[in-house]
Amino acid sequence: MAGKPQPNLLRRLKALGLTEDDLKSLAELLEQGATPADLAAHIQRAEESSRLKTLFLQLVSRELGGPAEELRKQVEEMTQEPDPWKLREGLKELLETVHHLHRTVRNLIDTATIEAGAVQLRQESVDLASLVSGLISRRLQRLRGYRIQPEMPSGALRARLDRERITLLVDDLLDAAIHLSPEGGTILVRLAREGGEVRLAAENRSADLPEGRLG
Repeated sequence: MAGKPQPNLLRRLKALGLTEDDLKSLAELLEQGATPADLAAHIQRAEESSRLKTLFLQLVSRELGGPAEELRKQVEEMTQEPDPWKLREGLKELLETVHHLHRTVRNLIDTATIEAGAVQLRQESVDLASLVSGLISRRLQRLRGYRIQPEMPSGALRARLDRERITLLVDDLLDAAIHLSPEGGTILVRLAREGGEVRLAAENRSADLPEGRLG
């Protein structure tokens, strides 16, 4: 005989925004004679999934909200700027904001395709030394108070990669290192081939982490 869910489990079910797949799984458990303990474990996993989805939505809101508001301000200021030189400089800053939004949206799309198991990589021969140098140069044009010291191979360093996705990863690595010292600092970027692997590292030598958070 199928196990009968307890009232407290039913209350937890009602409090969850379960998907159709979740409900089907619960129905299958009931048909298989699941015990209240089995149902409780299943519901706990569903609750954790719901919590992670909420956390993901909060992260998305924060990542999109900041650049979107900055974009609005920049466009508003540019519509009132009479100086052509300042307008040109404003366009450069605007391009960086749009680029950041594009990266965020691409990360979201990648997350969705990974969850769906439908990732398709467009591999091509990419010169990583040139790509990383270009991303560093773009940051130096807009950042104030930072010194980025690259240690790169003397020539090209080629590998077969998805150019767009490796660009997103390098961007994220550089931004993470910069984030550790918001007021400026010195960042060392190393790119090298070691045996059959390519290694890229970013070290912020001015990072001031709170005690107890060095990990």
